[in-house]
Amino acid sequence: MDETWILQRFLARDEEGLAAAYAQLGPGLTALAARIAGPETAEECVNDALLAAWQAIPPLAPVHLAAYLAKLTRNAALNRYRAQNAQKRGGSIVAVSLDELAECLPGGESPADRAEAEVLRSALSAFLRTLPERQRQVFLARYFYALPLSDIAARFSMRENTVKTTLHRTRRRLRDYLEQEELL
Repeated sequence: MDETWILQRFLARDEEGLAAAYAQLGPGLTALAARIAGPETAEECVNDALLAAWQAIPPLAPVHLAAYLAKLTRNAALNRYRAQNAQKRGGSIVAVSLDELAECLPGGESPADRAEAEVLRSALSAFLRTLPERQRQVFLARYFYALPLSDIAARFSMRENTVKTTLHRTRRRLRDYLEQEELL
């Protein structure tokens, strides 16, 4: 089954689409959620993401269902992570990767901050499009998929120090880009 078939099942409100999405994409989505929120809540995050997709499709019809479900799963896992760690700051990979980006990205919760966050998202997307493919993939592996440095190094046949350097330089370029766009 391909994504188009699964999306057609969602659009037709056929629950077979949910089962097919879980069978085909579930293991990857579960691994993503486990890296962010922990293995004990990963399955719940995937279920939350599938439910959110089921409720949004239709009228929404994403072009890339796997990417859409990954985003929903990541958001569910981040929400779960924030709830779990509201009182404490741990040393998990998510905390470390968020700390690395903290110097580049402002945060906030007011409506004005949310509007700024949307502008920032657009600027971040534009910045990512300026990067060479491999550099963009390394950046996304770390900051979207929350992969540890060792996994990124193995995936891209790089040394771990090279990954660190690449990420450091990319964060510096991101900061310069955001300053140029007057977002910092």
